[in-house]
Amino acid sequence: MESAQAEDHIRLAILPLETINLSPREGTRYQNILERALRKYPHLALYSVSSADRALSTQLSGCAAEINCLRDAGTRLGVEKLLALRVGRLSDTIVVRLAVFDVRRGVRQGTWQEVLRRADEPAVAQAMNRMLASFIPPPPSRRPWYSRWWVWTATAAVIGGSLTAALLATRDRKAEPDFTIIPPAR
Repeated sequence: MESAQAEDHIRLAILPLETINLSPREGTRYQNILERALRKYPHLALYSVSSADRALSTQLSGCAAEINCLRDAGTRLGVEKLLALRVGRLSDTIVVRLAVFDVRRGVRQGTWQEVLRRADEPAVAQAMNRMLASFIPPPPSRRPWYSRWWVWTATAAVIGGSLTAALLATRDRKAEPDFTIIPPAR
């Protein structure tokens, strides 16, 4: 059961946050918003690089733009995708940039960026949700119980058996008339 669950999950690591003109406290706030947004996807298995390995975290801060370095780090972590968040402040405007690296293929899957006039939490959360929806596939759908082959086979067997039983119960054993015919005498 555990292996089936692991196959359904996308293993994703969040790289250390990059900030521009933000205090560490503000950066932590944006990191938390991203992590809350990612928890809405039950088919993601999340790993935080900073908590996994400090040496790896330091290495990644120096090679966040180099694909081979990111691929090696993702392989070390055993993840399929790396997610990099960069948040910057320009006056009263917040720029949120999200980049996704596909570890297996060794390519940048995409980069999404939104410029926000409001820096409040709901606006940032909505922007992150829009960006995440661009690259995270929906969870694997579970087929409803009534669409499985064995349900319809059992249903057909019950209906067929009921019809057969009803026909056999109403059928006469002998088709004889209830009167007697006497032939004429000669």
